[in-house]
Amino acid sequence: MRVRKILPSAAAFTAAICILVFSGCASTPPKKLVTNEKLLAAAGFRRYPADTPAKLARLKKLPQQKLFARAEGGVEYYIYADAQHCQCLFKGGREEYEHYQQLVLDNQLAQDRRTREKRERAKELDWGKWRFRDDW
Repeated sequence: MRVRKILPSAAAFTAAICILVFSGCASTPPKKLVTNEKLLAAAGFRRYPADTPAKLARLKKLPQQKLFARAEGGVEYYIYADAQHCQCLFKGGREEYEHYQQLVLDNQLAQDRRTREKRERAKELDWGKWRFRDDW
């Protein structure tokens, strides 16, 4: 009798954990997306939340997660829309766009430097007698 009571509760516990883990993964935005939005904000782009159903519907009609140019009244500005994760729109002018491009380049160079340093450190390791052989 006691075994029957433990098994259903263990199965329910396991199912609950799986649901929590997988639902958390589904709502977490990709790292690249978060980085883009941080860079846009750092470059001076203004963030506009889609805080009404009408705004969200208009936001969904725009190209998603891509920076694109629009001209209105002879003034060029840049738009980045994200209806899926932040449900917001980033808007900036030529100056913010150029600053964003520089930040993207700086970010890529820093990433490349970190990757190169990591590879160099790995090469410096002396595996000596720890080197794996084929008989393992």
